[in-house]
Amino acid sequence: MSNLKGIDFKSKRIQLIVLGVLVLLSVYLRLSIPQSLVEDQDDFVYHSFAEAMVAGESFPGGYYWPSGMTLFLYGLYSLFGVNIKIILIGISILSSILLYFIAWELFKNKTISVVAFILSLFDMDMSHYSVQLFSEGVYTFLILLIVYCSIRLVKKPSIKYSLVIGVCVGLAMYQKVFTVGLVVIVPLYLLVNSLRKQEGKFHVDPRVLKYSAVILLVTLLTITPRLVWIYQNYGVFVFMTATSGTNLFIGNNPYATGCYSNEGFKNHEELARQVSAIEENELKAYYSEKIAGGIAREYILENPARFARKIVRQFTRHWLVPNRNCWRRFYEPPFYVEYTRLLWFFSLMGLIYSLRGWREHVIVYLFGLMIILITLIVFAGDRYAFPLTPFRLMFAAYTLYWLSCKIKSRESKQLMSFLVVFSIFMVLVMLPAVESTGFFDYHDWRGYIHLQEDQYDEAIKELSRAVSLNPSSMKTQINLAVAYRHEGLIDEEIRVYKMVLGIDPHFVLVHNNLAMAYSKKGMLDETIAEYQKAEELDPHDVRVHNNLAAAYFKKGMYDETIAEYQKAEELDPNDVRVHNNLAAAYSAKRMLDEAIVEYKKALELSSHTSFIYNNLGTAYFKKGMYDEAMVNYKKALELDPSALNTRINLGAAYFEKGMYDIALNEFNKVIEVDPENEKARSFINKIREHLKEKEGAS
Repeated sequence: MSNLKGIDFKSKRIQLIVLGVLVLLSVYLRLSIPQSLVEDQDDFVYHSFAEAMVAGESFPGGYYWPSGMTLFLYGLYSLFGVNIKIILIGISILSSILLYFIAWELFKNKTISVVAFILSLFDMDMSHYSVQLFSEGVYTFLILLIVYCSIRLVKKPSIKYSLVIGVCVGLAMYQKVFTVGLVVIVPLYLLVNSLRKQEGKFHVDPRVLKYSAVILLVTLLTITPRLVWIYQNYGVFVFMTATSGTNLFIGNNPYATGCYSNEGFKNHEELARQVSAIEENELKAYYSEKIAGGIAREYILENPARFARKIVRQFTRHWLVPNRNCWRRFYEPPFYVEYTRLLWFFSLMGLIYSLRGWREHVIVYLFGLMIILITLIVFAGDRYAFPLTPFRLMFAAYTLYWLSCKIKSRESKQLMSFLVVFSIFMVLVMLPAVESTGFFDYHDWRGYIHLQEDQYDEAIKELSRAVSLNPSSMKTQINLAVAYRHEGLIDEEIRVYKMVLGIDPHFVLVHNNLAMAYSKKGMLDETIAEYQKAEELDPHDVRVHNNLAAAYFKKGMYDETIAEYQKAEELDPNDVRVHNNLAAAYSAKRMLDEAIVEYKKALELSSHTSFIYNNLGTAYFKKGMYDEAMVNYKKALELDPSALNTRINLGAAYFEKGMYDIALNEFNKVIEVDPENEKARSFINKIREHLKEKEGAS
């Protein structure tokens, strides 16, 4: 300790050394994350596409995926090699440096700037460990650059800042189309800061119009290549379709499940009707998005109270209690829940305490409002909240500085007021309705991960906890039912599916799954009843018709079986299983000619399927057409020589033809593999008896 007393911590050199050590420590912590965890969330295939391009493949194109990310990553890979972890670390460090300069420009306080910089070095959102967050990392960096240049443009007007802002807005639009809002926000910020009152009148710097026009023009020039490319390839004048229509529809329809589930789309008859009317082509998803968004907007206008409740839930989920899927593999909830709460509170207080400089901060306020509205209105993923993190850290740093000043000056009244507000805030966020939201997300995600990794016992524990915190989450309950099924707990699976149907009796998937559970219990009447309900809700679901037909078949209701398979055949004439199963039903009814026709249709669609040749051979066998039967049994064995039942069937055909030696040879092959095979031994005994009788007669 005596050695430390001699160090002058006010020395710039010492401060730089400390900062350097902290930077190296943050880099070390990021490098320690396993590469597999960095790359295993490539949902948007930026990494896969860019890696393929480095290997010499052409640009994948497409009008949906944010192509700017693939091209940007391809450029970085070409320069620095294919190492996503190093690139993510570099981008986040650059973002931290930019945050330092923004804080300096806004507050002119070195302490606040350094604290904001240090906080950003170790903040979870700013670290960007996953390739899934590459887009958010680059987007956050571009936003910080736009904000910094906007502040500089106000303080030292120069056309170069306008050019950089325009390019950055255009590049950011390649990732998130709603960034176009900055084309309005930045000029508004310039306007607010150039507005001056002289002689009772307000005056605006005429250069604001010039800089705003430059920003708009450069933004348009940046995105024009993309617009032209899409128009040339798809014939539509659109920059990039996003999932905004889907995201809006997910939480705003009568069957909303609150997750990316197809059931809301399938059960909504008007949406299903309009989407099914769209011609199958590459733009179907684009037009479907527009239809889904339009229907969702109508639903919001008709159900304002439900929409308001959804906004409150989304606000809690994104801003009061964290919903960070990407960090759940690294941190337990006591850590990141409390960290996020404290960050939210300190940033909010810093924003309030710094309101005296509101003019210079307007761009941050407006951008923050834009991001918050996006996360509240549409069903946005948790990553949409990331771009606000650096600004929250900056205002949190302001609060920490404010507290240190008040403590030094012993201003007890202001400190006491801060503690009172802090206590009220903590009480509010610990209310059950708020508390459960964050911990529900945690347990829900952990349960889902365990389910994906086949750890069903652990999945049941986590998902049961999540359901207890949020009994209305159908997605969680369905995952819990799946875990119960894998553990063989069919009664529990049935109980959970009934809970889901209590929330939404129109959930086709759940009726189907519940029927499957009943079937495993041998409860055929209940099985048929659930499949019939599913069929009523979605008469166009081939899967349901198939399953219902199979249940009828088990009960020996062959006419009903045939009727259901015929419906499935009409919906999907290219489904091999439908033709095969329909043929089996005909065969059970002794309608062998019809069965042979269906088996042949199945083989036209799948000529390399052994069991269909076997089934066709059996149909011929039942008709006494043993030569045709043998031909098909032999084809089946060519495709699958290990199929013992097919070899027994072939031996039986030889037996019926009186070709006992050849038949005996086939049955002996079966016995070599399965010495206890009763069918083969029975035929061998029959052949021996026939041969003895033949010898006796001679």
